[in-house]
Amino acid sequence: MPTGSGKSAVITTLARCFNKPGPVVVLTPRVGLREQLKWDIDARFLEHAQVAASLPRRVIELDEGSSALGDLRDAILVCTPQMLSSLKRRGNSLFTQLKR
Repeated sequence: MPTGSGKSAVITTLARCFNKPGPVVVLTPRVGLREQLKWDIDARFLEHAQVAASLPRRVIELDEGSSALGDLRDAILVCTPQMLSSLKRRGNSLFTQLKR
């Protein structure tokens, strides 16, 4: 999709409205986009659209320091594919939790 076509809006809407328990994992190809998308999903898009952020999901940006994050049933996790591979390679318990 081209720039300005609403990719962030679609991703935000789908991630926030997914109603099954368990984490929603949003993959982005670069760290810079991960940071931007985390902010978009967490608040920026909803503020811009003038929509109340009342949906019960917390947004977490996974990075090298990520480890035990508690209960992930209400989480939206934004990360890169490389981060998931790194978690798996290091045997991080968070990767095991995400596999469920």
